[in-house]
Amino acid sequence: MKNKFFKFGVLGALILLLGACSSSMYHKALMKGQIVKVNDREVVMCIGSREGAKANDEFRVVRSTFRTDVVEEGESDYELIEVGRVEIVSIVDEHYAVAKVINGDIQLHDVAERAK
Repeated sequence: MKNKFFKFGVLGALILLLGACSSSMYHKALMKGQIVKVNDREVVMCIGSREGAKANDEFRVVRSTFRTDVVEEGESDYELIEVGRVEIVSIVDEHYAVAKVINGDIQLHDVAERAK
């Protein structure tokens, strides 16, 4: 029964994420940094002028993956793995930017974070 509720919860979260870029509140809370389009070595991401992004800013890109090696009670089943880096080419508006892939295999729904 718990598993069924968990699956519906995950499904509900995904539905919210799909509509997130159309709403400013959802964009700020849920979509920030998400890769929304991948075209060869160029991506569009939900980071724009509102977050202070500008051309030449570099971001690391991470992907949430399911772990199969969990052995300790209470340990997370998921982890963020760095999958590449991107550099902003242009700002589209307050919500979006176009970036070139510097390295890695960037996929739809990965998340860009400011490089440290």
